[in-house]
Amino acid sequence: MSTKKISRIFIIMYTLAYMVSCKFVDFARLEVSCSVPENNGYFLEDEVEIDFSLLPDKESLKELIVFQRDASSVDFEMRLEGNKAFVKPVEPWQRGVAYSIGIQGELKLDAGGSHSVHFYRIFFYGAPSKKFGLLKWTEPTASERGPLVLEFVSPISIPGFSKSFSLTPQIPFDFYVEKNGCQVLVVPQEAWTKNQRFNWVLNQFEDVDGYLLDKQYQGNFIWDIDTVIPCVEKVVPVLSVVDNDLIVYAQDSGLLFDNQSILLRFSKEMDFDSVKNGVSIEPNIAGELQRCSSGKDFLWVPEENWSLEKEYRLIVSHDVKDLSGNQLTRNVDHYFTVANRFLQVTSIQLGEETPDAGEGREDGGNALEDGTDTEGCNFQSGSLKEIAITDEKSTVITRINFSQPLGFASLQNDLGTITMEPLFPITANYPILEKVSYDKNSGLSLYWSGFSPSSNDVKNYYRLEISGGTSGLKTDAGNYLEEDVCLIIQIL
Repeated sequence: MSTKKISRIFIIMYTLAYMVSCKFVDFARLEVSCSVPENNGYFLEDEVEIDFSLLPDKESLKELIVFQRDASSVDFEMRLEGNKAFVKPVEPWQRGVAYSIGIQGELKLDAGGSHSVHFYRIFFYGAPSKKFGLLKWTEPTASERGPLVLEFVSPISIPGFSKSFSLTPQIPFDFYVEKNGCQVLVVPQEAWTKNQRFNWVLNQFEDVDGYLLDKQYQGNFIWDIDTVIPCVEKVVPVLSVVDNDLIVYAQDSGLLFDNQSILLRFSKEMDFDSVKNGVSIEPNIAGELQRCSSGKDFLWVPEENWSLEKEYRLIVSHDVKDLSGNQLTRNVDHYFTVANRFLQVTSIQLGEETPDAGEGREDGGNALEDGTDTEGCNFQSGSLKEIAITDEKSTVITRINFSQPLGFASLQNDLGTITMEPLFPITANYPILEKVSYDKNSGLSLYWSGFSPSSNDVKNYYRLEISGGTSGLKTDAGNYLEEDVCLIIQIL
């Protein structure tokens, strides 16, 4: 056989072997379309139809579909007919409500292989010309049993309104539907109470066509006119607030700490917008005015700490009004000076990490000796503590307890203010900080390794130091140690 023929046979066999060993890739493009138009915000069919140019795997498709109502996931049903998927919520469609459907991820195909799919539609279920909302409301007239009038875009469902409307303080009332179901008159069974603020709330319910009210509505009114002039009763620092109702405040010492809020208490319920516009702080500091549930109390809450040792002036303008429009008779000024609430080290504990003994123990197996906590008194700087270690690989835990929470921001920024260095001999190893843990109980645990063990001839001493002053360790509130704190550690 000639050399040329042998070469041809070899080439043919090599080509066949290569073709058998290769895996062919399907480069067909997957296209997705939907019965919900991309730019049309409304949909009124029973099922959302999604068409695929290639047959998808049913289970893979169902796992990738995200179906939501008002941004909350809902259960859905899906059926697959050829290349078409039909999707609808398990619960009945809610007219006038926003829905979304999407497919995000790697979609497997029935024939094998997969395609990355990124598909999303947002729509309102219902007709584009249909919306159920409250047009306006009118407070009662001067009549003792004058009606509260609510006017709607479309006819209401009477049972739905009855369940969704409430009035506080609670009084017995009747309601009447007029103007083809679009107007409701709320009438008290007895006269409206004088000088009483009434609050009404209308939760979402359906109209006669099944469309949901577009949002919750609420309002308030006073039937009679009040002529009593309001006044400022208190301007004091706040110690704590319980459920925006019970306010614990300090005596008027004229001192502020950290980011402490200020309580403004008026003699009457006040108009929030007028108080918000009529209260100011000099020099300016970012913050907001919050109304408490009583209507008489307001909190001025700073967004940051007050500047230490600076004087602030809180001004309440005479333009501030009560709910009846009555103004203060004069401006009210109040002065505060900001003081520092120094951070303190209450105790320091030492221990050697023993992870094998940690199971079932609250301390995670870290054998910490008792600290020197003196019930809030400052830790005695310069104290001497002893700890025995196995060798240079031993991990020593130093748990430092503070009088105030540090906060995570301070912990990340101020770790460099805590140092551990050899004191004697100076040739001893410098410890390495392996990790740090922090808890809400104002405790900071530092894990150090690389200590030089003492010998019979030489005792090794180390110095743990926490820097104080304005450039030292600070809490998130800006408080700092008044001076440096140190602990002398003898390695046994």
